[in-house]
Amino acid sequence: MKNLREKFTYLIFLILIQSCENNDCSSVVCAPNSTFRFELVNTNRENLLSNGTLQISDIRIINLDSQSTVEFALINQNNNDIIEINSVNIPTGTVNYIIQASEIDIFELLITTERTSGECCDVTNFSELRILNSEYLFDGTRGVYTFLFE
Repeated sequence: MKNLREKFTYLIFLILIQSCENNDCSSVVCAPNSTFRFELVNTNRENLLSNGTLQISDIRIINLDSQSTVEFALINQNNNDIIEINSVNIPTGTVNYIIQASEIDIFELLITTERTSGECCDVTNFSELRILNSEYLFDGTRGVYTFLFE
């Protein structure tokens, strides 16, 4: 009986050691990358994309260093259209963007990103984020910056 118990204990030990060495990342949930979310509102605090005053084609985000256009997404949050810039689309280091609506400069965005490599996940985070040339409100519960556009 003792020999069987020793074999069983040894088998359990081997299984645990092998599972610790297993680099299977299929069951790992990676942390999300950093995002910058903002909305444009009028003086009545109406979201200008949601009410149809602006179209998504009116919005441009330009990398001031390369003069290239930056990709962004439109997401709907509580029936408000929010513009989202994901750090995956931002090169590592410091970048300076200008955000325009109908060819009018709304604000400048200075972002410094750093990429963290993990065993199963790589994540890009903002180490610095500065908004220039505009006043804004930040709603921490929604994670959304609100800019007035008239």
